[in-house]
Amino acid sequence: MTDYNGWTNWETWNVNLWVDNEEPMYRAKVRFLRSPGVRGITASTVKAFVLDLMPKGTPDMDKEDGGYAAVNWAEIAEHWADEAGELARD
Repeated sequence: MTDYNGWTNWETWNVNLWVDNEEPMYRAKVRFLRSPGVRGITASTVKAFVLDLMPKGTPDMDKEDGGYAAVNWAEIAEHWADEAGELARD
């Protein structure tokens, strides 16, 4: 089910938006997706990656509500896994 711009919710959309639209973060994501050490793009690997980049949430998140509490990490992982497949074909 999608409720916000094709994503589960605003928080999930917002995290993916920040990673994809900030060039240094996007480049780090591409390196991560191309990394031979990454065995699979899972919700936990995506969450760990994003927490390394933005440990306190995106600049848009309300930190009082826990920031990442509502993020659908599995949805982002599925999106990134598709992208990793596309990158592998390049």
